[in-house]
Amino acid sequence: TANYKLLTIKKNVTVTIAGTLYGKIDIQEGAQVTFSPVGGIVNIETMTVTGKAGNLTRIKFGSCTSVRVKDNVIIDQWTLVNVDGPKVTFYLGDNNNDSEQFLVKGDNNVIAANVYIQKGSLNVNGNIILMKGWFIAEKVENEGKLVVWNDNKCTSSTDVREFTRTNLSSKEAASQPESPTGLTVTASPNPSSDRFRLQIQSDKTGFVTLKVTDLDGRLIALQPGIDPNSTIQLGSAWRSGVYLVEISQGKEKKMIRLIKL
Repeated sequence: TANYKLLTIKKNVTVTIAGTLYGKIDIQEGAQVTFSPVGGIVNIETMTVTGKAGNLTRIKFGSCTSVRVKDNVIIDQWTLVNVDGPKVTFYLGDNNNDSEQFLVKGDNNVIAANVYIQKGSLNVNGNIILMKGWFIAEKVENEGKLVVWNDNKCTSSTDVREFTRTNLSSKEAASQPESPTGLTVTASPNPSSDRFRLQIQSDKTGFVTLKVTDLDGRLIALQPGIDPNSTIQLGSAWRSGVYLVEISQGKEKKMIRLIKL
């Protein structure tokens, strides 16, 4: 409940932060942090958050909250911010003549909050990112692959901006290998606000097994005995987030990521 100039949340710690005034906050992998400030306002100079594959970091909020940041917010990787939470807005800015930054630099992140930067930039450099909210800044830059920007209240996947292979330069695109023969899987739509349609194709005999996990590694679905050339639908009951789908046939495996809005 106290205020701190420097606050470090160690690995795998679960904590509720009820103070209102902080300097630097450093949140390490696997931490489960709930902000519940008195009056719904928390003031921070800088905040850095990171997670790890199989050890997600979660940032939650006890109620609608204004997060007022003096300098910057850095989200590294494998972090969920306010997923299925209340209305939260990050306000970045101060009275100094400098620029602030909200940076999502790592992979497999979900940010479900509004971001307003009076003077500065919002930068997304990681891959497989879901940004749900209103985003207002002097400059908004996306350099990642499969980054989805979506209104936090939106229910239609037709309103989604999707950045996939179009982010690659012509040289990078030319270096991509051709689709191999054998086992292949495609998903549409992806992202989706409802369900996904998976088309599985193989030039080999033998049943296919489907396995779905979330970013925590928890098993969501397991379906063996699928015909090698078939189409299945799944995901209508899933919550918003990123899911990993593994399709295997014998020793051959294919992995795709699905984003549920």
